[in-house]
Amino acid sequence: MYVVDKDVFISEIPRTGSSTMVHYFEKVYRTEMQGHFSIGTALWAMKRIPTKTYAIIRDPVERIVGCINQNYRMMEGNPSTRLNKIMSSLVYNIRNRLFMPELFMRQKDYVDVEDVVLVPFDNYNNFMGFFGFLEVKDVFQEKKPLLKQKITKHKLWREVIVFYEQDFLLYNAAKEKGNFA
Repeated sequence: MYVVDKDVFISEIPRTGSSTMVHYFEKVYRTEMQGHFSIGTALWAMKRIPTKTYAIIRDPVERIVGCINQNYRMMEGNPSTRLNKIMSSLVYNIRNRLFMPELFMRQKDYVDVEDVVLVPFDNYNNFMGFFGFLEVKDVFQEKKPLLKQKITKHKLWREVIVFYEQDFLLYNAAKEKGNFA
């Protein structure tokens, strides 16, 4: 999302609070280029380089658990087989190096340019406060049909999480820097 009034671009990585962020920013600022695409693609389409570019980076385990829960909520069919279908599809895509649906793309695939300020998800409220939003509430409050423990104990979990190995590096880099001003 490009925030015209501040000349900043904030990457909208799925399951990192981007929908809530857009909800708040649209009420106060002029915004453009909303959606889930890589920073490089967005900057190319904008034909400009903003003053700053930010990306909220979430703990990969928490993010993937959130992605699986979102996918689970959207699926139809027998609830007892949904998790297996999701995990099997993910592993099939990983093993065959197929395109990942945007929900399951790695965070590092969204952060595909230099000079991006990485903001750890743990600092989300401080980041929003930096732009004047002091009382930020999740506007969607989605239920989590599957517990983290159930997902991480699935027989294919290890193979799925290894695919996101570079996201752990990105998340740790965000936590090390911590300052986004």
